[in-house]
Amino acid sequence: MKKAFAVKSFTMTMMAVLLLFAMILCGGAEAADNETKTIEIHPGDECLTIYDDYYTMNDGERQDWTGDYMLTGANFNDQGEYSAFKVIVEDGYNMKDDTKSITLNNLSILNTTDSETCAFYIWGNARVNLLLEGQNQLLSGNYQPGIQRSLEENGALTIEGNGSLFVQGGKYAAGIGGGAYRVGKNITINSGTVTAAGGSETSGISSFEKDGSTAAGTSWMITGAGTENSDAPYCGAGIGGGTNADGRNITINGGTVTAYGADGASGIGGGNNGFGESITINNGLVRAEGGSNAAGIGAGSLCCAHNIAINGGTVTAVGQGSADDIGQGAKCSVDGNGPFQVTGGTINADMTGNETTGIYNNMIQTGTALTHYTFNLKDPSGNAVSCSQVQSLTVGSCTGIQEPAGQNNDSQYSIQGMQTNEDGQLTFYMNSNYIPFGSNVTVVVNNAAYVGSITGSVTDLTSPGVITLQDGSRLTIWNDGYYLGTDTDPSESQKISYTGGYSLNSEGRTDCGVTVKNGASDKNITINDLDIDSETPFVIENAASVNLTVAGTNTFRAGEGKAGLQISEDGSVVINGTGSLRAVGGNCGAGIGGTEAMTAGNITINSGDITAVGGSDAAGIGGGSQGGVTRIVLNGGTVSAVGGEAGIGLGRNASLKGKIIVGSDVTLGSITGTRYAVTPLTNNVYQQSVPKLNASESAPAESAESADTAA
Repeated sequence: MKKAFAVKSFTMTMMAVLLLFAMILCGGAEAADNETKTIEIHPGDECLTIYDDYYTMNDGERQDWTGDYMLTGANFNDQGEYSAFKVIVEDGYNMKDDTKSITLNNLSILNTTDSETCAFYIWGNARVNLLLEGQNQLLSGNYQPGIQRSLEENGALTIEGNGSLFVQGGKYAAGIGGGAYRVGKNITINSGTVTAAGGSETSGISSFEKDGSTAAGTSWMITGAGTENSDAPYCGAGIGGGTNADGRNITINGGTVTAYGADGASGIGGGNNGFGESITINNGLVRAEGGSNAAGIGAGSLCCAHNIAINGGTVTAVGQGSADDIGQGAKCSVDGNGPFQVTGGTINADMTGNETTGIYNNMIQTGTALTHYTFNLKDPSGNAVSCSQVQSLTVGSCTGIQEPAGQNNDSQYSIQGMQTNEDGQLTFYMNSNYIPFGSNVTVVVNNAAYVGSITGSVTDLTSPGVITLQDGSRLTIWNDGYYLGTDTDPSESQKISYTGGYSLNSEGRTDCGVTVKNGASDKNITINDLDIDSETPFVIENAASVNLTVAGTNTFRAGEGKAGLQISEDGSVVINGTGSLRAVGGNCGAGIGGTEAMTAGNITINSGDITAVGGSDAAGIGGGSQGGVTRIVLNGGTVSAVGGEAGIGLGRNASLKGKIIVGSDVTLGSITGTRYAVTPLTNNVYQQSVPKLNASESAPAESAESADTAA
């Protein structure tokens, strides 16, 4: 029994060895999990054919392989050696579970025009997941796309990765998609940097020089779209159809994608005389330029576009001639353009030419019609805030979200992948029913908020803290943020985080206001040509302190019983600057100081041209009617104060307490009141003569404080 077992074991061992030897002779074996076959291309190679479970090189012997591939190398060198080369992915590849990938890692396949060779050909129902590493370039010969993806409905191409790919079709063919007279479809780009150019009459290279460069007078590194006035009849899309063919089912989910259509062909969509259908952009930085008479995204010349959806990303589209930027080509004689859907993203394109078909938040025309808005973001120097990612967005009652918003969603807008263009602009298509004239806008980029209110189709958004106040708006400032909107008593949950200074202005007289909330400490606020006429123009609450800089010409006019510039009893303001401020209180309210029956807080004026006019029974600077003062210090500037009780000091019937200090460097203008110019309080300190209303006014009592202390 032991001998029989030994013979049997030896036989099985020899069979295993022979099987392994046979596999080696056949040149391959089934791949282990996560294993990748690296294949390097050299001049002299002609064809790599990839099947679902094996491959061949140069039509040689079958090499069994079921795993992933990595392709590298080039079909030319700097000795002038070159051979036309193609990668063919055969029908049925990766159809079982769609998990295999082919990586391009610094791969260069450049085929001459007369070779009529496609650099990368995807047959039939093959499903290719193309991963990008390093820098890759694919160029095909005449009539062939850079990457062929057409034919059967179940086939597909998906591109992603951290690398880049430059791809161009030969004459009449697309960069990615269909060859001459072939549809390009089922193309998805998830990530990576992809530049695709369609082929025209003159595309491609004719030969290689010995230094590895292309032949003199030939160029294929295209950098722009087709010639504006050209009517070349046979040209391909950047991504989509070849000449006289459509581009369909194209989706961009991310990455940086640039697509140039040749003459008469779209950047993304139909080739010359081809329709663009079912094109969706969900994310990414996308730029598409059409050739002459073709749309940037949509149809080629003479044709229409259907079912274009932009749900996110930053999209720039340029149509040529009379073609739409996004939509139909020029000279289209076929009805049925549209519908088009926008639920997110910034769109640097004019879609207004499609108003007859409508821009909707639904792919069906029963969705809400959308209106075009442009926002200009500017920094404190007035420069454009260019190429900056959008972190958050609020437009009227619509809120930006970092995910798809979905159809028929009027309260949310997708901002995933959105960034300003080179001019600092964001362009939207939104529901005007939810964004009426005067709606407030806040956009956050670079961790800073830019704000404004919609005044028309174009709105300027000012840089962090630089705010133009509009009618009906109120700015509320906390220690660590602010709110700008119509809510006069917002909660802290509504605030935008911000701890910097503010510069406030208005476009003419406005019914608006500013409130600095309790506890906001040492807030630096500049007013520059701010003109407010409202119930409470500017309020500094208890325990809030403001360093107020006046620039330009500023005016505050308050309502009944309110102060022009209100400083609550435990609040404080220090005024500096080279501009002017005229603060006018309502009936019984101070110009600068307290409201009716309110004691004014600490008021210091160091510079500026300041005029304060109080209402009846109130001070110009100081208390409202029945209101006292805490402390008023005039150190500099030019100060004029007119009150219904005192120019500077208490309101009528207020308790006799507080302190007024008039320094030697302040220039006193008109200081008058119906009773006192300056209320003669016991603790007052004067470093210069102050005006008296009449001879009966008693001199102020002596103060223990010295002039130095007063200063």
